[in-house]
Amino acid sequence: MRILRLYLQVASRWRWGLLLVLILATLLVEPFLGQGPGPELLTRILFALIVLGAMVAGRVPARARHANFVILGIWLVLVLLHFAGRPYPQAMAFSALVLLFGVIYITFHFLITHRESNVDAMVGAAAGYFLLALAWAVLFIQIENRTPGSFGLDTSGDPGGQLIYFSLVTVTTLGFGDIVPVSAPARILTAIAAASGTLYIAILIGSIVGRFQRPPDRGAADPPTQEETDDGP
Repeated sequence: MRILRLYLQVASRWRWGLLLVLILATLLVEPFLGQGPGPELLTRILFALIVLGAMVAGRVPARARHANFVILGIWLVLVLLHFAGRPYPQAMAFSALVLLFGVIYITFHFLITHRESNVDAMVGAAAGYFLLALAWAVLFIQIENRTPGSFGLDTSGDPGGQLIYFSLVTVTTLGFGDIVPVSAPARILTAIAAASGTLYIAILIGSIVGRFQRPPDRGAADPPTQEETDDGP
């Protein structure tokens, strides 16, 4: 409990910066460390910290916070059962997706209602962008696990790491073409993922940048005073 309290204090201070670091770390664990109990446990811990950090950073109401805690508790129980040899993969994946979309909602709500455009808002926008890619990666992984062959993956590589990479290049609309969706559900969801990344940049990032207060143009001529108007040329 002391470690958790310390983390919440750090999260309340650094807010979106800490959340951005945790999201990036989650995206990098599996591609760099591969599969195994160690990387899997680390990914689960980082995911739980992301959910807790988002609730602190977004300053959600008490009712929503309690609902998130309940779902997070269910997910943690399923994770413990998974490591104890009694896995419920579908239930664990569903609860993880619910938590992810809850975190995305918290992030979007902050970005939309935050009136000032400052560094905190820009870091929050970056965290939301990578969070979107993480959510699509989790969904793509579940599709591949449920229906193997839904994506054209390299059979010698790690499917999870490949789909995280695929999610990032899809959301950013890079589309290198080395991994392609094969099944019909994978294709339509990939198209929606690409559209969501484009809309995120166009709508949310555009609105945040538009809130920046532009300094007055000192080179522009000042409007004439009342005395100058009365005196004439």
